[in-house]
Amino acid sequence: MVVKMDTDEAFAPIRQQRESLLEILLVLAMLGGFAAFYFGWQMVMRLKSFAQNADEIARGDLSQRVDESGRDEIGVLGRAFNRMTENLQALYRTLEDRVEERTRELNVSNEQLQEEIIEREHIENGVAREPERVAAQSRFAQRSAAAGAIGELGVGSGEWRVALVRMKFTVSSSSTRCSSSRLTKIS
Repeated sequence: MVVKMDTDEAFAPIRQQRESLLEILLVLAMLGGFAAFYFGWQMVMRLKSFAQNADEIARGDLSQRVDESGRDEIGVLGRAFNRMTENLQALYRTLEDRVEERTRELNVSNEQLQEEIIEREHIENGVAREPERVAAQSRFAQRSAAAGAIGELGVGSGEWRVALVRMKFTVSSSSTRCSSSRLTKIS
């Protein structure tokens, strides 16, 4: 017996299997493409977020932290980056504290120097005026003695004489003093 079949009829199940296989491959390729796109997009978004946080940290905002979730390389990099940022923040705080302490010390020293300058200026002004004051006192004493000798002081005919017992200059931290001369009556 001879059976005769058309080739289209004979190859129909193979053709149908081939078409089904191509449809399945096309669906798998599309699913693979979508999965690759989705995971690639997630990775790109994580990297963009990482880069934005890194830029903010570079601008000085050390309170920023990057996402360190995940067990992949980006998660490991995020954890390392966050530790580095914490160390920088601690160092920055320490540096600020040192600068603040040094500034306080310099301000105290500056105030002390200003007080010393003012004190020295007062002393210099007092010492510069002292010879004028001594000369004025000496002239007054001489006039008083001369006036007393001729009776202009109203104390009688006694003779007055100026005795400059001693001149003592004392320079202290608050002022300059000079002891005055004294008049003595010679009988």
